[in-house]
Amino acid sequence: MELDGRTLVIAVSLITILQVAVIFIYYHLNRGNDGVRWWLWGSSVFSLGFLSLLLRDVPSMYEISLMASNTLIVIGMMGHYVAISRFLGKREVLWVVVAV
Repeated sequence: MELDGRTLVIAVSLITILQVAVIFIYYHLNRGNDGVRWWLWGSSVFSLGFLSLLLRDVPSMYEISLMASNTLIVIGMMGHYVAISRFLGKREVLWVVVAV
């Protein structure tokens, strides 16, 4: 059995979009936590990164899609790092964010 890359990208994209919807609802119920806002932002960017992977099948968009998707996924992960740091009440290490 082989995994189809396109199906896997669609599945992960749908899961991350659902995650963004749930975090969006939670954010509107609990605006006082700064970490939730960063988690919403990071998950949204991460989701856009996975959605842009679907453009790899378009020959003229292949290179742009790879650069955009990788960049958006990494920026989304940086948002998750900041969210976890703030959720735990700690300040993020700025050099780690800048290095990534």
